[in-house]
Amino acid sequence: DVTAARGGLSDADGANLVQGLQSQGIAVGAYSLELNVRVTIPDQVRTDAKGNQVLDASGQPVTLSGIDLWATLLRPAGNKKLPTIVIASAYSRVVFLLEYASLVQRDYNILAVDVRGTGSSHGQWEAFGFPEHYDMAYVIDTFIPGQSWSDGRVGMLGPSYLGITQLLAAGNIERNAAGVPTHLKAIFPLLPMSDAYMDIVRHGG
Repeated sequence: DVTAARGGLSDADGANLVQGLQSQGIAVGAYSLELNVRVTIPDQVRTDAKGNQVLDASGQPVTLSGIDLWATLLRPAGNKKLPTIVIASAYSRVVFLLEYASLVQRDYNILAVDVRGTGSSHGQWEAFGFPEHYDMAYVIDTFIPGQSWSDGRVGMLGPSYLGITQLLAAGNIERNAAGVPTHLKAIFPLLPMSDAYMDIVRHGG
């Protein structure tokens, strides 16, 4: 359970990140790095697959509490609007940012986000919980398209937990009348579970 006092990454974390980028041949000056990006998620009403409000036992709409998430933004130097790759991690956003940092050399922004209650982000972590998926949908459909460095197109990338988060977040994103996602154009879930019930909840049934 991460409190508001936790805050973002330190200058030492930033120096280590720069070193990691240099070790991959990504030179200082070729990119812009914003170590601590605050993403304020508002309260959101949970809906079902048909877009109807989910009600609690007393008949009231189920509201998911707002929270501050923290992210790190790596993007090519300059002011060009580019597509953005989201890495939503419950482990360490810096680790996975470095894992896929070479994408910045191919004209992608990379936004690595600590999911709710992990890393620097506030709130309580609940593995694969509904708030996490709504958080990521907000990042994809509202936060990123509103930034000066974004061209409105978003992709997601990552293995294991990060892959599962992509699949679940994709179920909550904004779509047009034809059902086509407005901003999320691609996901690349590496090694997600094929069956959460059999793989984790009840091994062998």
